[in-house]
Amino acid sequence: MFAEYVAAMTLLARNIIIVSSLHTPRTHLVALFAASSAAAMAADKEEEVTTMSLYQPREPCPQVERIVKHAVDEEFKKNNQNTAGFLRVYFHDCFSRGCDASILLDGDWDAGVNWNSVQGRVRQLMNEIRAKVNKQCGDQAVSCADILAVAAAKGPNVTTIPRGRFDSLTPQDISKLPSPLAKINDLLTLFTQFGLNDLVALSGGHTVGKTTRQPERAAGP
Repeated sequence: MFAEYVAAMTLLARNIIIVSSLHTPRTHLVALFAASSAAAMAADKEEEVTTMSLYQPREPCPQVERIVKHAVDEEFKKNNQNTAGFLRVYFHDCFSRGCDASILLDGDWDAGVNWNSVQGRVRQLMNEIRAKVNKQCGDQAVSCADILAVAAAKGPNVTTIPRGRFDSLTPQDISKLPSPLAKINDLLTLFTQFGLNDLVALSGGHTVGKTTRQPERAAGP
């Protein structure tokens, strides 16, 4: 199961990346990264989004992996639940409209299925890591979307994530996130739409965290 989970996280990270230019509304392009990291692009004419082109993929900051891994490792020593927190935030970010860090926007973070569902410490830690990356690499050298992707991978430390994402300035459509009450056929349909066939592996990733439930008791005397 662990091997399948690694493959699922890698595919999720590579599948959906929104590309646009600085403050320019455009029809978004979905970049599907192959194993060779070559991108094939397909246009979606139904939705226009505004994103910021903050990061040039051909000129990566070589310190990013080290900075992010160190920050996540130090946090993990204090609270290992934040590993699950990063995975959940990353999944919620990627599944709706691509890995564009839009979940970090106030409108997304506090909305619907995300409210009280994603760990607040993850957002705080993202701001701390971004400050460290900006100090080492320069302001706007690396996108928040890439930082979040690397942090999610470095949490369980299972894979290397290709970089080159762009940050969104607009909230995503959280209605596309799977409902916790969704039936299996509905979940399979949603995953298929994103080219994913690893429902069990990705859903199982939630079990690395901690959960609570309300006590129940039988009806009657």
